[in-house]
Amino acid sequence: MTDGTVTVKQDDQLPDDGEMSVYRAVSIKPQLSRQPEIGGVAAGGTAPAGEAHVKLFVDDASANLRLFEASLLRLKRVPNDMEALSAVTNAVHKVAGAASLFGFRPLAEFLRDVEKLLQQLRWIEDGIDFQAMSLMLEVSRHWGILLDLIPMGLPPSDSIYCTEIKLREKLKTKTYALESF
Repeated sequence: MTDGTVTVKQDDQLPDDGEMSVYRAVSIKPQLSRQPEIGGVAAGGTAPAGEAHVKLFVDDASANLRLFEASLLRLKRVPNDMEALSAVTNAVHKVAGAASLFGFRPLAEFLRDVEKLLQQLRWIEDGIDFQAMSLMLEVSRHWGILLDLIPMGLPPSDSIYCTEIKLREKLKTKTYALESF
């Protein structure tokens, strides 16, 4: 704990319900850096967590991304499949929380916006519509891009950032439309 790392304990795999492994923090001590932070990663390119923790996070976040995509495919076939919508929402929630815990702010903040929209979609009886499905596919691509940057310790480029701004605007527009529904 004196080196500023995050200590994480992995719980056992959950029984055959499609859930990914769950992580809970055992102890956290903030890492102090003299370098300015860019998007959750120190400007020198070092992530707040150790290399093994970064790999563990990326592996789990990738598995949750695959679960997200598989559940989206189920929703495409059956738009009001509440089990699939819950799986999509849970995948986003888990990765957003873990990204926040590990200090990967760009991914955490982006997924929190996605989570807000998914919470609204849970209340729609007809299920996910074409516009929301298209938006979730864009989310999937962007999530993968942000995830690929983490092991390299790189902040998002200007073009990735611009894409994210446009995507967040679409998320907010769709969320506000559903809130007034």
